[in-house]
Amino acid sequence: MLNTEHAIAFKSVSIGTTVTTLDPPTNAVRAVMTVETASLRYRYDGGGPTSGVGHLMSPGDVLVIEGKQNLTQFAATRSGSTNAVLSITFEAQ
Repeated sequence: MLNTEHAIAFKSVSIGTTVTTLDPPTNAVRAVMTVETASLRYRYDGGGPTSGVGHLMSPGDVLVIEGKQNLTQFAATRSGSTNAVLSITFEAQ
């Protein structure tokens, strides 16, 4: 299958104790994310992650989220005592 997505935006987001969402561009259908500096937890089922609940990501991990609903529902929070930084490239078709 040919990948027809192309990059449309980039941002870097600090993930602290407050649950953070992606706020994707309206035409985004995919996001490629890399965790920097510290661990975080995330969910994309519409529920809120906590420092102990959700998928765990560590510095250097890469995550690809596909689908408008998944992008809109993505939420993350730090899992330890240090804020994480999430580098995100949004893609559209």
